[in-house]
Amino acid sequence: MRSRHNSVTLYSLLFLCLISWLLTLSGPAQDKQATGSGPVPITLNGESTGDVSDTTPLMTKLRRLFKERETNGVFRPKSNEIEKAVFLDAARDTSIIDFARIFAAANAAGATPIQIPVEKPPRVDIKPNPLMLLAFAGKPEEAAPFPHQDGIEISFIGEPEQGGSIGNGRVLIDVDKNGNYSIGGKPVSSRNLLSRLRPLKPADRTIFVDARNTADIGPLKDVASAAANAGCKKLYFITRNIASSHGDLSFSISPAWYKTDGPNESNELVTNLNGPDDAVISFVTAYLTDDFLQKASRPGSAMSRGSASLTAKDLSDELDLDYGDALKRKNGTASRLEIDGVPGVLIQYDTVTSENGSVTWHGYRMKGGKLQLIRIEAYCSKTEYAHRKAEFAAVLHSVKIQS
Repeated sequence: MRSRHNSVTLYSLLFLCLISWLLTLSGPAQDKQATGSGPVPITLNGESTGDVSDTTPLMTKLRRLFKERETNGVFRPKSNEIEKAVFLDAARDTSIIDFARIFAAANAAGATPIQIPVEKPPRVDIKPNPLMLLAFAGKPEEAAPFPHQDGIEISFIGEPEQGGSIGNGRVLIDVDKNGNYSIGGKPVSSRNLLSRLRPLKPADRTIFVDARNTADIGPLKDVASAAANAGCKKLYFITRNIASSHGDLSFSISPAWYKTDGPNESNELVTNLNGPDDAVISFVTAYLTDDFLQKASRPGSAMSRGSASLTAKDLSDELDLDYGDALKRKNGTASRLEIDGVPGVLIQYDTVTSENGSVTWHGYRMKGGKLQLIRIEAYCSKTEYAHRKAEFAAVLHSVKIQS
């Protein structure tokens, strides 16, 4: 009887070990399925160019090609401009985040315009341009034929602040997590996208595609083809923001932006983030020395006495003066705004006479017995500002400041 009991126990242990072993195998397999088999490879005109985990090789190669073209005078057909057009394509299951990172690399290299290939009716009146460059994310064998270099210009916008609008009232196409489309809240099938976009007036042929809820690039490629065949000129993809940082500051911003560091002196750190359509966001944190304060402050102000004796009220009074100065200029709007516990002044410029639209915030705080200035400025052309104002506000309001 005892022998039979021991046998049952032994078989039970072996069964449990087998189950444990199978679970061990299934765990990594699930992780692999969730994360993919590794970073998505990138090719440029069929040649391997790194992968999406580091787009520096793509940026470097494009910059070298553009420099060579400038040296050799390689111009765009029927133009005096150097040919710097780049097409971006990707396997349909490539994430929109990875696609935006590839866009950032091409943008950083100076590519213009940046387009996505589209399916259009065959045309026999044009010939392929041998100077066109195609960056593809995915396995090279997944790349589709690229006839005639037909495409539509694309750009990216980060998610707007809560309640903010993007696109200045233009056409907005929503794409949900299942790849379904809607325009104005009304569902639209993929085969009806073209018929819905074709009647658009010329002024409305810049399309905004809200891609925050879709996982991959597949549905966006279908929208691009429909928009191009409807005569639309440009697509903006609205993406979720990702975490970034600058010194004591952390924030969220679209993955289509790339970072360039400015001067890093003993008391100042500058980081510029360059985005689509020549948009820029600049972060500056600087410790203001007593010598600087005495020279730069208003005569008689608390700051002119140096940072050792400054109080919270002194900083508030200084911001009141800055706020008053901004109101006197009458070429923008000003308001008091506190960011993560740091009081500051927000100034927005978007007037008839200004060339650019901008949002600037600056505040003061004491850290380690020193006075620190924090300054954030976002700007772009006035035309683009209508689209990006809500994006800039979202970045600004996402800022967290380390104590």
